[in-house]
Amino acid sequence: MKRYRDKHGKERLWFPDGEIDEIMENELRQAQLFPQIANPVVDLEQFIENHLDVHLDQYAELNDDILGETVFKINASPEILINRILTSQAFEQRTEIPGSLGRWRATLAHEAAHVLLHEPLFKNGTQTPSLFDDLSATPEVQQLTRCSDANIARHTAKTDWKEFQANQGMAALLMPRKLFIQVLSNEVFNIDSFIKELAESPSKLHTFASYIAGRFNVSREAARIRLETLGYALPFGTTFL
Repeated sequence: MKRYRDKHGKERLWFPDGEIDEIMENELRQAQLFPQIANPVVDLEQFIENHLDVHLDQYAELNDDILGETVFKINASPEILINRILTSQAFEQRTEIPGSLGRWRATLAHEAAHVLLHEPLFKNGTQTPSLFDDLSATPEVQQLTRCSDANIARHTAKTDWKEFQANQGMAALLMPRKLFIQVLSNEVFNIDSFIKELAESPSKLHTFASYIAGRFNVSREAARIRLETLGYALPFGTTFL
């Protein structure tokens, strides 16, 4: 990871290809939560609360369009806030909607990725105000850009470098690269031919993304991010129905 300043003088972080994957897989192994092929679903709550030592509020009072927030505190552990509506949709049967559990898990993993990738900016009291959208916060607490439905597991997140990185981390945390490839290899006889089929058939990409989503208990958008970042699908922006 390297720090640099963009043309406007704002500080940014850059991760070379593969480093975000390595960070997430190493953290899962350190937490002793690296999933197995028989059940490749990561225990996110245990990972966040026990391994990251982060306070997790799953029923936070957030605006309806905000799925999650990560709050960094100077010389203190971060907090992850998840919208109460999203949590209710994922777990309360009377309000459950299709795909809500996958969106909830994607949001937890996205916020955990913010902690793992962006917390170094705030250690030792060296917070960078330009990274925040809430500059009215006290000096002891600064709030990272709020994460909305538009930038969690969406191709539009590419317009914001922090959200783009957090989405990469989310996909790597939910679907570790080596395990993902192992699952894919077990399902596909000829990977090269299969990649070509996905590139030529949006409907096949849609179907396989849905299969991956069910296997790893993630949203279809998260599954597509993983397929795209590992070179198994067309880049974001390609329409598929």
